[in-house]
Amino acid sequence: MRTVGTTITIAAPPATVWGMIVAFDKYHEFLLEPEGAGTKMRHREYFSGILVLFLKKTLARTEEGFHALNRALKQRAETAAGVRRVE
Repeated sequence: MRTVGTTITIAAPPATVWGMIVAFDKYHEFLLEPEGAGTKMRHREYFSGILVLFLKKTLARTEEGFHALNRALKQRAETAAGVRRVE
């Protein structure tokens, strides 16, 4: 599924927020915050509106996809920064 959103703001600390309205509201954000010698990313998405009641399974799959995205992004950022992962 392809969606087109509108960027709402890009502000300091670096944040990208966008949303869309298609019979329900969607608010999505990436927040980058300094943490020690690195950066902490917060990735959040909020849904509201009547259609949310009918999209629970779809939204659960969407959440799984975001977790996979976050893991891949973390690994890519740590690799680029030369961080060794200890499992």
